[in-house]
Amino acid sequence: MSNFDKIEFNKKALDMSTKKRKNNRKKLSTKLIVSIIVIIIAIGLAVGFPAYATYNSGLKTYREARILLDAVKKQDIELASQELIKTKK
Repeated sequence: MSNFDKIEFNKKALDMSTKKRKNNRKKLSTKLIVSIIVIIIAIGLAVGFPAYATYNSGLKTYREARILLDAVKKQDIELASQELIKTKK
């Protein structure tokens, strides 16, 4: 048994490679999280702006329709016809 030399492994090299892998995992996970957040924000903006414009258009039409309804209830034919033309646009 004395003919064999004892082999010692360098623990520092093993530790360095392990640290590098952990750092790479952290970098990869942060990049992944940031890119997912950016994608979610982009989708939110892509859906949000047209939805907001549609909402405002609906409110405008609703206001004009309320004015038209009030004019019809008061039997103001001239105002009702003007508001009907506005609502059709």
